[in-house]
Amino acid sequence: MNLPALVQRIGVQRIALACLFVIAMSASGWAQQTRPISTLRIGVVVGDNPNYTLRRMEPFRLYLQDRLQRRVTIEGTHSFQNLMEVQASGRIHYAIYSASAYARAWASCRCVEPLAAPKSMSGGYGIKSVLLVDSTTSFQSLEDLDNKRVLYTSPATLAGHLVPARAMSLLSGGERFVFADADVTRDASASLKALNSGTADGVFGWEGAEGPVRGTVEAAEQSGVLEPGATRTIWRSALLPHGPHAVLNDLPEDIINTLRTALTDLDRNNVTPVLRVQSIGSSNTEQTTIETTYTAAEILDSVDVIYGGGFVAVSHYDYLPILNVLGWGTENEVPAWP
Repeated sequence: MNLPALVQRIGVQRIALACLFVIAMSASGWAQQTRPISTLRIGVVVGDNPNYTLRRMEPFRLYLQDRLQRRVTIEGTHSFQNLMEVQASGRIHYAIYSASAYARAWASCRCVEPLAAPKSMSGGYGIKSVLLVDSTTSFQSLEDLDNKRVLYTSPATLAGHLVPARAMSLLSGGERFVFADADVTRDASASLKALNSGTADGVFGWEGAEGPVRGTVEAAEQSGVLEPGATRTIWRSALLPHGPHAVLNDLPEDIINTLRTALTDLDRNNVTPVLRVQSIGSSNTEQTTIETTYTAAEILDSVDVIYGGGFVAVSHYDYLPILNVLGWGTENEVPAWP
């Protein structure tokens, strides 16, 4: 065989091998994406009475089981740290997180994807950190609080401490302003009392994404700690979405889509039953079939005791403000959790 023919033959063989490799990889990827999952396992942080929490969530479990047409279980954990660990290990597929817990889960393993976030009854699906001042003062901007006393709340709070502390560090560059004192109080009520008494010039709190119809000021006015109109907001953060329901991002796409749709389909105003469950009952003489129906409101109440307004679809990009301001949006080592 002459040299040109040999070269041509080797080239054809390499192309053929490359095609076989691509086909094999494609087949492998297709198999991974469509592998069956016989049971979807959900993890949730339970309180002091785990049995009550799991019983309360039974309509939600049955609803997802009906939508997926496969078995669904719910398992309780005692902390978000544990919840993150068991999901990263693959022992659960689906987790219900706080916003900061989701941020840490993603930063730790890059293995989770948010499905949807709960909405409040007024329609907002997140909150904003806010800096409040006494409305009788002349303070209008962050620069006006240069050399003034500003209060944060507990270090574990996202909007009252974690986000604003990082944001103020970034915004105060170039000696725009420096707080003379940045103390920490136990909660927003203690901060507002200091603002009222004149021992603090500004305090950090939160408000709903839809405005101050819920949040630090609304709660304080309802409880009598503040008079209406007693404060003015001089700074707001970017939107911080409520904690999401999140799944492992290597689940089959059809399961992820079905779960997301199942959540966003829960319309509290829909009075038509969205789930019918058949069970067998018995009397002294015969067995009977019992049908139990659930409305969207009943299913929402079984899974969400805080917001109650349904769900809105979200993506990882919605949580970038939290990841970035906390410094977890890069490949750097995740800092110790406060």
